[in-house]
Amino acid sequence: MLNDDQMYEATAILRGAWRQTTEHKGGYCAVCDRWGKINTLPLTGSMVRALMWLHREHAATGEMWINVPERAPRHVMRSYAISTLKHWGLVAQRYAPPPTKEEIKAGAPRKTKTSGMWQITGLGVDFLNEAVKVPKKLFVYNDTRMGATDELVTARECFEEEFNYDELMASTYAQKGNAQMDDGEEDELNHD
Repeated sequence: MLNDDQMYEATAILRGAWRQTTEHKGGYCAVCDRWGKINTLPLTGSMVRALMWLHREHAATGEMWINVPERAPRHVMRSYAISTLKHWGLVAQRYAPPPTKEEIKAGAPRKTKTSGMWQITGLGVDFLNEAVKVPKKLFVYNDTRMGATDELVTARECFEEEFNYDELMASTYAQKGNAQMDDGEEDELNHD
């Protein structure tokens, strides 16, 4: 049997080996046999378009939370862009409440699922207004942001194809976010 120091050392060795595996091509964990890899996620034009759509929905409806699965256009749903944008802090997700004891007894899964409700954050609005830059790429493992590249981009720079950014913004982002905040003041959308 291993003593505490030996257990700590063995665990450190396994963690180091696992980190090496996930940072490169990925692989299966020697302990739990789970696949793991640190993925590089670039911020793309289609993701920025999805963010524009979400902002437009907030502006058009005045709703704080948007039910993305019910209302998003096909191109947004197909790309998983909204859920990926959370790693940049550009959107926030509302989680479903955990099931009650009665619901679990009736067969509901114990794990809380997401509600499908999303909102653009203040950072997301600033990013669309080109007031801030965000990392061009992130490193994500197990749905957790592990790091980012030093290179920063604006919303406009995320589009590789040539097009008129101002024209797109004028048609989809005409109301620059005047909406009712939680505190009753009229200002940019409150997304904390």
